[in-house]
Amino acid sequence: MLRTTLTSASISLFAALCAGAAASSAQTANYAGVVTTLETGLNVVQGVAVDASGNVYIAADYQSSIEELVAVNGSIPANPKIVKLGSGLSDARGVAVDKSGNVFVADLGDHTVKEIVAVNGTIPLDPTIRTLGSGFSAPHGIAMDGSGNVYVIDSSQNTVTEILAVNGTIPTSPTMVAIGSGFKGAYGVAVDASANVYIADTGNSAVKEVEVNTTLASLGGGFSHPQSVAVDASGNVFVADTNNRAVKEIAANDSSQVLTIGSGFSSPKGVAVDKFGNIYVADSGTETIQEISLKPGIFGSIALGTTATATLTFNFSSPGSIMAPGVFTQGATGLDFTDAGTGTCTILGTSHTYNAGDSCTVVVTFKPTYSGTRYGAVTLSNNSGTVIATANITGIGDGPQVTWRPGTKTTVGNINAHKARIPPA
Repeated sequence: MLRTTLTSASISLFAALCAGAAASSAQTANYAGVVTTLETGLNVVQGVAVDASGNVYIAADYQSSIEELVAVNGSIPANPKIVKLGSGLSDARGVAVDKSGNVFVADLGDHTVKEIVAVNGTIPLDPTIRTLGSGFSAPHGIAMDGSGNVYVIDSSQNTVTEILAVNGTIPTSPTMVAIGSGFKGAYGVAVDASANVYIADTGNSAVKEVEVNTTLASLGGGFSHPQSVAVDASGNVFVADTNNRAVKEIAANDSSQVLTIGSGFSSPKGVAVDKFGNIYVADSGTETIQEISLKPGIFGSIALGTTATATLTFNFSSPGSIMAPGVFTQGATGLDFTDAGTGTCTILGTSHTYNAGDSCTVVVTFKPTYSGTRYGAVTLSNNSGTVIATANITGIGDGPQVTWRPGTKTTVGNINAHKARIPPA
């Protein structure tokens, strides 16, 4: 097999060639991220949250505790450590975490909102669990703001309630304020740095914003039974669009612009976003937690001879058809990175015309043949063969740098016979 070597100069050249090809025609698609599975085997997973250190928190039906996937250096590793937080929960639907590590739960089964109290930023083995506020009927979504105020969606009463903090802590008998009205079976809530509140108005198949001055506005459109929302530091809103089996983004600078950033989910019910812009999805149809990451480094360290897969998503900004995707390893095809053939970009190929706002996926298989970092790329081309979108990919082959061949034993002569020929001194 041909072994290729890619220097930093050739990487730049390859990227420049791809960029030049894309510049020669109107850009019609863009890389939207890679989807990887972080956790499987959950039980009717509902909610997901992420803290500033990259730890991921999971709420699921019929589990008596919240699960934490422990991050290493800000990312969830391939086989993460899983910690059970608290106990005695009945039907956890929503989960949130504050900057001190306290975990907040919308426990629909107990009709309560609970706080699992952290000590020095960590939940102890036998934590204190507080009940916050009162009068809830079916609490479903929960969110925090930077001041420690807690926002709760009660899907049965069609209300959004703010539980007010005092000096960053919810008191024993807190003040509770109703926010907005006219919702129908709303499930999800999020809040941005300016205290604007975003609601997944599930029954109305809408996403709404309650601004600080109490103005209520609908954002975007085309949703079907959305159940969760999240907002990043730039004000972009992410939606678990459940019945459309997709995760969508409402742009901060244009609330009418809705992009699909992840598709092919079974029943996405929870969504969260970290400080780097990575999206976490609770997909109850497959009972998994999945991550949509815009980072090009996607595979990490993989043992030589073994395989891993990842799903890359591309968005279309204008209509058109595509050719079969190109998957390259250090500038060549058929090496470490290959097209698994199961992505929608590959399956549909040139038989489908994409509209603006549509997306498709390329499933990439990584099977390292050499140790060390391997570089690659995935490209989409239009019907004329012009590259319209490129995503860089990397992976590390984990194995010995040098392999020694097995030794062989060879007889070269009889040492006693040689001694016999040596004359005496």
